[in-house]
Amino acid sequence: MQYKNIQMLWPGGLPAALTSSWDDGTSADRRLVAIYKKHGLKATWNLNSGLLGCSTADSGWKDYVGADEVAELYAGQEVACHSCCHPRIHTQPKDVIRDDMLRDRQALESLVAYPVRGVATPMTSRYNANLAELYAQIGLLYARASDQINSTFDIPWDFYCWEVSCHYRDQLVERSQQFCEQQQLGRLFYLWGHSYELDDHDDWQGFEHWAENIGAREDIWHATNLQIYDYVQAWRNLRWTMDNRIVHNLSAHTIYFQYDDMQICLLPNMIKNLDEL
Repeated sequence: MQYKNIQMLWPGGLPAALTSSWDDGTSADRRLVAIYKKHGLKATWNLNSGLLGCSTADSGWKDYVGADEVAELYAGQEVACHSCCHPRIHTQPKDVIRDDMLRDRQALESLVAYPVRGVATPMTSRYNANLAELYAQIGLLYARASDQINSTFDIPWDFYCWEVSCHYRDQLVERSQQFCEQQQLGRLFYLWGHSYELDDHDDWQGFEHWAENIGAREDIWHATNLQIYDYVQAWRNLRWTMDNRIVHNLSAHTIYFQYDDMQICLLPNMIKNLDEL
């Protein structure tokens, strides 16, 4: 049996994808979301539902976006969980964490009118097996591990330990250049941060310049965290014959991949005999 070189491609047959994750839902999100939409970028916005609408005086820290603006502000992006009020989650009992995340998910879903399926764990940036088990139990599909750096731009095997490429203040331009110059098919760049940091460090001009440049590239698919998750899961769940010559796409996604020197497009529910190409 002659084995084939099979590599995932992103939608449209693109070799690369970029996603972002921004935490807390402070008022600086308004400006950052506008930049993302202007330049065709996508992000996941991890919100504390119990703090929405709080002023600096209320929160003792920052102003937050209002609950009444969430649906319109983040339209076309993704909203995900970040707990109700941002506790030091590693100090909480499991039942308290479960209740907090469920209430956060329910509150956010009532605002955006779609299933909320992801989480960025507050005050804990490393993978935790207990939290991963808890998240799975309550229907959350992925969790960001922002303290763990993926230096190879690989897609995650375990989405409950989703490693980032960099924080926006940690060599963003250099890391982006490495990513763009790499020839690996199916590579993924994952950026994270807090929008208020752009205010605190007066980084808006530099960040928008980066967004404009990366958004203009035609070889990158810009997607939310959940869109990345859904596509990768659809790719991994393709059904193959033992000789890797016939493949069945059971998903609702159109899947692209490289099959030796051929680019294959597999429509939803399509069965394709690759020997006939």
